[in-house]
Amino acid sequence: MTGRWLLASAFGAYGIAAVGNWASPKWILVTLACYSLPLLGQIVRSRSIQAYTLWFGAFLVLQSLLTPLVIDRNLVTLQPNLERRLDVVGDGLPGIQGPQTITTDSMGFRVTRTVSYDAKPEGTYRIFAIGGSTTEQILLDDYKTWTHLLQERVGARFDSLNVEVINTGVSGLRSEQHLSTLKFITQFSPDLVVFLIGINDWNRHIWDVHGDPEHRSPRPHAFSFSESLLGAALKGIQGVLEPLPEPAVEFETGEYYSTQNDSLRRNQVRRFRPDAVSDSYHRALEQIRDACHRASITCMFVNQPTGYLPDAPADLRRHFWMTPPNTSYTLDFESLVRLSNLYNQYLLSFANENSLASCDLVAHFEPSLEDFYDDCHFNTAGAQRVAVYLEQCVAELLEN
Repeated sequence: MTGRWLLASAFGAYGIAAVGNWASPKWILVTLACYSLPLLGQIVRSRSIQAYTLWFGAFLVLQSLLTPLVIDRNLVTLQPNLERRLDVVGDGLPGIQGPQTITTDSMGFRVTRTVSYDAKPEGTYRIFAIGGSTTEQILLDDYKTWTHLLQERVGARFDSLNVEVINTGVSGLRSEQHLSTLKFITQFSPDLVVFLIGINDWNRHIWDVHGDPEHRSPRPHAFSFSESLLGAALKGIQGVLEPLPEPAVEFETGEYYSTQNDSLRRNQVRRFRPDAVSDSYHRALEQIRDACHRASITCMFVNQPTGYLPDAPADLRRHFWMTPPNTSYTLDFESLVRLSNLYNQYLLSFANENSLASCDLVAHFEPSLEDFYDDCHFNTAGAQRVAVYLEQCVAELLEN
């Protein structure tokens, strides 16, 4: 008797661990309900129910442990078939105003054309964009993102091609997650993969050295029930049974950013000027390089423009919040300048040394609220500028 109660209690304790840092209230309830069944089963007198609920607990733990062997936890996308309608008001997001519609397709990717993933149509030039929030552009209308604008510009320049640009960006992702995205999308016959990366990796470098008690990775932890095999199956069933409701218009003031603005004035100011990029970033780039070469895909590394330049004006600096984000301290401005330059230059050097295409986007940006609404995120005009210069880099590939 004691043994089965201990076993049922162990399943319950595992369930508490399986809630996950990013779980919604609904998934917290579902997780706790499932893992508490073995304990509840021991209350009844039926030996069969006692045994079946213990076997169910064992199944829950086993499917959780097997999940990493089946599902790549580093593969993160936006919610499939998402539709959000924003009305950006106020002055919290300089350079973005008015209605914005944000959608994703069945893959969780942002597109403005219907993409045939099963079979790429003849004459199609398919570009995948991989990156974090500066690729995702979650506050910009589908038709104002640099990915859509790049699609239109390259399509107009090479009118014999049906150009598709598929935006896989997700806020907060780093190069190790970008590698998983690359591996996933190779099955969809990309002609070009554009990586706009760097800032989340250098912020991870800062956190690793100085601490990140308030930071949470976008990747679910290893035991998260909502991201397990059973959790994925339940989500699929829910998606079929509960179609997404008609989206209501959300008023967006940029409060998430404005409440953290002026981060250079945080009480704790630290200096961090490493001589080399992090080992994890270097390893991830090597793995991305190898994956590109194995799949015979043209990959282009694009560095990340920011406001971290010596001549950054005071009005832009007041909108900084990622110095780094979600911490009680800040790096001094000179450290941010050197760190961003280190990572941006390293990315270009790595690409050139390893037969990968590159595009020096940083060279075409000045630190200004004309293009950014904070440290690094592009506003409407900034997205247009990205598309202009990326078009030139893509055109050089197509013309050579």
